Amino acid sequence: MAKKEKEKVENIATTDVSKNNLDLAKHLIKLVNKKSGTKVASTLSEESVTEVPGWVSIGNDIADISISSKVFGGIPLGRITEISGESGSGKSLICAHLIKDIQKQGGVAIYFDTESATSPDFWERLGIDSKQLIVIEEEILENIYAYIDDMILAIRKDYSDKPILMILDSITSASASHDLETSDYTLGGYSTHKARINSSSLKRIANLLKKQKVGLVITSQLRQKLGASLFEDPFVTSSGGKALEYYASLRLRVRSSGKIKEKINDVEHVIGVKSAVTVSKSRYGTLYNTSKFNIYFQNGIENIGSWLDELKKYKLVSGGAGGFFKITIPDYQTGELIADEYKFRSNSGFVSMIREHPEFKIHILNMIAKKMIVKSIN
Repeated sequence: MAKKEKEKVENIATTDVSKNNLDLAKHLIKLVNKKSGTKVASTLSEESVTEVPGWVSIGNDIADISISSKVFGGIPLGRITEISGESGSGKSLICAHLIKDIQKQGGVAIYFDTESATSPDFWERLGIDSKQLIVIEEEILENIYAYIDDMILAIRKDYSDKPILMILDSITSASASHDLETSDYTLGGYSTHKARINSSSLKRIANLLKKQKVGLVITSQLRQKLGASLFEDPFVTSSGGKALEYYASLRLRVRSSGKIKEKINDVEHVIGVKSAVTVSKSRYGTLYNTSKFNIYFQNGIENIGSWLDELKKYKLVSGGAGGFFKITIPDYQTGELIADEYKFRSNSGFVSMIREHPEFKIHILNMIAKKMIVKSIN
């Protein structure tokens, strides 16, 4: 048999197999969905039941790419996200930026405050509409999960498509009702009550969030592990058992890597912290991706200023001698040049360039994303 005839026969055979497999897949999907009474099965080539309905930014575009492997990504709606870290690492500030973005999308944020630490001035300083932010002060874990359950169903009854984000800050400060009602101060059984509640409640809520396309962010404060060796990370434990680690589709670890200081009236003040966010579990991006950015107490998370570090890392800018850099920016869709060796000076000059030319933003982000995502895949 000639080579061309052989290839033709093989192609026909492959086509027949693919058609038979597709017909079988459609038959099985129809069978399962009919049995369940709702859409639980699909192929990944169509609108899948596992598809993320939307994304919420944590306030830094580089971190959003690192977390989700997509430009303008972030944390997923319809899933549980855990944000863990030591005290003062910036977990609550990240939550504030999530609230700001969900409001920007026309959605609603519901904030469960177990520490009674909310402040309208804090929210409004970061650009949050405090009048539209629902704050629930509750420390009993069973009640929190019951409120989440009831509120999701109540919202979806009348507002089927509105983006909804719920934040529990933090699960570490929440307590089981048994522990608050006890009449003595013995330690017996404390850890098991909270762990059992988390295990049973998160199982139900994870499925409800997915079906109703509501996002839930849970923060947890890491505690120091006693007896850790010199080479171990001492901050690896959190209360409430292992259920959150299992049911969270995305887990982020926030670390503080130093303080940002500035002289004000000849006196040195700490005005922020340097933070790093590491992906410790993900169904969307690449594990162990780390993004670094500054968090300022008055202004929140720095965004554009952190782009230059990534551009330098992937050698997407040239120069640097005398403080001058040059960048060539192609259109991310067509590849045509938008700017050829555009010059700027240092970090502040880069920020000024983006503010003066906002049309550069999407193209520069795609330049960075292409390097970050391809590097992760390779």
